[in-house]
Amino acid sequence: MKLPKISEIIQDISYPMKKISISDKLYIFGRNPELSLAEIVARYNVNQSSPIIKDLTASGIIIESEKHISISNCGAVLKKCKIIGVFLKNIPISEIALVLETHISGEYIIDKSNWGISSYNDDSVHHATLNSQTLHQLAKKGFKSIGIKKAYYIPPMEGNSLTPQKLLRKKIIDEGIEFILWYRKKDVILCQTEEIIDIDSFAKRDKERPHKRLLLLLGLALARSMVNLVSVEKNKHNLPIYDPFCGMGSIIQEAYLLGLQSMGSDIDKSCVIRSQENLNWISQTRGKQFRKKYGIFPSKNIFEMDLIAPDIPLLQNFNGSIVAEPNLLTPLKTYPSIFEAKKMINQFEENYNRYLKGISQILPTGGICVLIFPQIHTAENIRLSLEIERLLKKYKFKICEIKANNAKFPSFFIHAWKSPIIERQILVFKKVK
Repeated sequence: MKLPKISEIIQDISYPMKKISISDKLYIFGRNPELSLAEIVARYNVNQSSPIIKDLTASGIIIESEKHISISNCGAVLKKCKIIGVFLKNIPISEIALVLETHISGEYIIDKSNWGISSYNDDSVHHATLNSQTLHQLAKKGFKSIGIKKAYYIPPMEGNSLTPQKLLRKKIIDEGIEFILWYRKKDVILCQTEEIIDIDSFAKRDKERPHKRLLLLLGLALARSMVNLVSVEKNKHNLPIYDPFCGMGSIIQEAYLLGLQSMGSDIDKSCVIRSQENLNWISQTRGKQFRKKYGIFPSKNIFEMDLIAPDIPLLQNFNGSIVAEPNLLTPLKTYPSIFEAKKMINQFEENYNRYLKGISQILPTGGICVLIFPQIHTAENIRLSLEIERLLKKYKFKICEIKANNAKFPSFFIHAWKSPIIERQILVFKKVK
């Protein structure tokens, strides 16, 4: 199966003959741009709005829409930015200064706060007039014009951009300002970051919950992205989420925090107990307003069950989506040989035949499943994976397509650890007749 690449998606998309406007939004991608793009499309589907893509690179996307999304519900999108202005090459500095000073005068900035500049796409094009150095000088003058005596500039540690963690810990978004320079061939777009992903909140929840995930198990940010991917097809939002391999309850937890009805099961009774305790903890720590809106998570929604024999009354007439990661852990600490990897693939094939058969018995026709498949990295630097298309066809599943303007691409993504023996292949597919 061919993995969609952001470079190919960029070439396939037709862009409207519309200028960038200040009502548009810029979203900065995470390390997996294809996954970030899919999650953004999915969240706009949840909003029931029709996004128009005006610009797309490997770094991010500019969207026009009557109703924009918040990235507080995302797991793979780093920043949301508002447009300040679009400047052609060689535009007089005085015009840029006027726009910037007017913008700064309307912002809430605390004296002695931190600020910064991040730039994107500038490795291949350099803007003649507006660059980081010019913007630095103009911003300092703008701060003085509104009575800010001291504003501390925080430079990027690596590359040309500040990370969400740095922005959060330096309180740049809450008390100061981050400017974004979005370079294009003919112009540069000046933006301001208005929202960032709170990576620390994912880590804090994982650290403080009663039962923490083991190393290499599914992280909470990826769990949230997977729940969002259910909505890559329109009219599939706000449906119940079921995880038949719930483990520590990460997917159930993120679905619950998104306000979705969620349930899970596991063949291991100890995992069921841990998931129940984790979900009870998250219910108690979210505050009264959250509990009033979404209620206390019912422990009965997590139960012991083998996916191969789905006979629990809760799953009768199930009309939701399945989001899951089966057990991919391997005792290997070094990259396997091709021979060893093929043996592992054969075992995975046997397991996934059982998993997909069970899912086909539960999922309604048209129902969506977001499932992780393994890809094994060998000592010979070869990657082996299951014959996914054949398996899906066998159990009457079809890969979902993501629509971006006029283009379509399959919902198929790779998510890898830093030095993975087994990489995650994330697929979104639906049951067909």
